[in-house]
Amino acid sequence: MVTAPVGSLICWSHSLKINIHTFHCFILLPWRDFMAQLNPIVYIPPTVLVLAIVGILSFRYLDAIQFQWQDLCSRLRGRGAGAGDPGLEDFEDDELLLNLEFDENGEPILDEDDGDHQGETTAHAEPQGSTTSARLRMHHEMVQQMRARAGFAPEPFPGDVEDGQGDDDEEEGEEGEDDGGVGSSTGIRGTSTAARIKRIGKKKAERLQRREQMRAYHEFMEMQRAERRQQEEMFKMQDAAQQEERQRKRAEQLEKDRKRKEQLKQKEAKDTESRLKRIQTERLQEERARRELRAYIQRVRSFQLSDLAQRLGRTEAQLLRDLAAIAAETDLLAAHVDISTVPRISLASSMTVPTSPSLSSSSPSSSSSESSRPHLLVLRDPATDRYLILEQAQLESFAQVVKEQGRISKQELSTASETIFHLASSSPSPSPPPSPLPSINKNEC
Repeated sequence: MVTAPVGSLICWSHSLKINIHTFHCFILLPWRDFMAQLNPIVYIPPTVLVLAIVGILSFRYLDAIQFQWQDLCSRLRGRGAGAGDPGLEDFEDDELLLNLEFDENGEPILDEDDGDHQGETTAHAEPQGSTTSARLRMHHEMVQQMRARAGFAPEPFPGDVEDGQGDDDEEEGEEGEDDGGVGSSTGIRGTSTAARIKRIGKKKAERLQRREQMRAYHEFMEMQRAERRQQEEMFKMQDAAQQEERQRKRAEQLEKDRKRKEQLKQKEAKDTESRLKRIQTERLQEERARRELRAYIQRVRSFQLSDLAQRLGRTEAQLLRDLAAIAAETDLLAAHVDISTVPRISLASSMTVPTSPSLSSSSPSSSSSESSRPHLLVLRDPATDRYLILEQAQLESFAQVVKEQGRISKQELSTASETIFHLASSSPSPSPPPSPLPSINKNEC
């Protein structure tokens, strides 16, 4: 007697464990993996997510759910009373009850002709404490405030009675009695309304009124959504126009930058080309001047620097630079110069070019000194870019040193001057220039 329930309980608990394990393996774990892939940063548990979705949907559709629940309850309560009435769901009843007018106590306002039916009708009373009705009334007040600020006339809340409307209906009913017993349209409508209310009842009237309120509310919300959609479309059009304007300005700026860069490149190319042309022209002029100077030096061994500069149309500095270039090209430049005009430029504080006082005091214009004027040999060492100036008396010893050692000692180089030197004017010497000496060893200098 006891084992059967216990066994069934054990089997049920075992099947429950199996079902829980199946739910955990085939539903919960795949759902958790899917949510982890969908939102890998912050993992939301499935239960929390489901509760959040249910809460959002419930809050969103709370009014509709409450309305459907009240409608269902009213249908269940009024099923027995109106089961045999075929006109309960008639559309004409809905349209008729939508035009009902009620007094302060919730009783329908009828004409005096319908006094016999006033006791039999069911009064209409707005449900007290209804959340939907309170929200609709609050929303209606907000809409009326907006309409008043916009300059529109206020509208009554659906189901409310305007001041003086009942008196107007009574006066119209009395006027209808005077017209041969025909009555006005309001009186006829009131008579038929009383008959319909008797058959339908209070719950039906409340439901129809709530339906009308919800219809007006949804209509207003749809109008607000349409206006919001229009505003969003207008904002989108404005954003698109602004974006297009920004893109156009950016394209124009890019085009301006590109043109400016092209102009700068063209200007730089022109400057480079003009600079190259100028350098080429100067180089050609320098080469032509050096050729003329080389030809002149080959013809005239003794000359004065100022006369030569005036003859060739060059400055003394340019002539000195040309002489240095000619010496660099030939590695050996022999010329008869006056030692008295060679500047005493110090290579160091204790190093000066040795000169003879008797020779330095001689005048180049005296004819007696021309025969006794010594000649110099100007040699260039390409390794050190220095010039060695030797007197005629030192040529034999210099040739002997070069012949024996093949190099020039540092003491001999200490007597050399800087690269800039002046050539003095003298008459051409009848004696031929000295023979060239052996080349200088550059590695030993």
